[in-house]
Amino acid sequence: MQLRQISTFVRVHLKKLRNHIHIDREDFRILKHRICMALFKMNQPTLLALILIVAQLTVVVPHKVDKVEADDPFTLNLYLHNTIEGDNESLIISAAPDGNLSRPQFGRLVALSNILRDGLEPDSLRIGTQVGIVAVGKDLLDDYISYVYHLNDDSGYNGSTIVGQGHIDYRNGNENRTFLVLGGTGKFFGVSGTEFGTGEPLAIYGYTYVYLHTLTLYGYKGT
Repeated sequence: MQLRQISTFVRVHLKKLRNHIHIDREDFRILKHRICMALFKMNQPTLLALILIVAQLTVVVPHKVDKVEADDPFTLNLYLHNTIEGDNESLIISAAPDGNLSRPQFGRLVALSNILRDGLEPDSLRIGTQVGIVAVGKDLLDDYISYVYHLNDDSGYNGSTIVGQGHIDYRNGNENRTFLVLGGTGKFFGVSGTEFGTGEPLAIYGYTYVYLHTLTLYGYKGT
């Protein structure tokens, strides 16, 4: 390969390299000039090595990409129907360290299986369940909750689940709670995000209290 051809080869590949990395135009011009001048002082083996290195750089350096914005969140509203007494009770005290289920105490466990509906009314379409455990904290002012939403075929999510976890601090009132969305299955596979729940019920029907929980999900593909 003649020196002029080699010089052209290096110039072309250096231009490709500049498209991959951020370098000032003037700095790039000086770099290119110095490399081409050095070509005329090199012996054949060294020249060949340089050609191979320059060509390889344009292959292994990743292409410059535009800044990728976070995907738009998907919002899911769920109406939790929590029945605290009666045949359809969905919240029960299941265990206590001293066996006394009626006494508030650290370590007491509450099992929940709330019904999810597509609205506030008690005859709204049932679209799933929320099943989980609540543990009472040391000073009785903290609850720790872990749960799974299961959304049935009528919901449109065909048995998909969403896993959540959080903390309720009663020192700050009972107006709202924010939990973490840890993941899911089915149509919610790989999602993450947050969940905001109203501490006060939006509606009450006898022993059934209705709460609205709004989930902000990232990574939802919609399929």
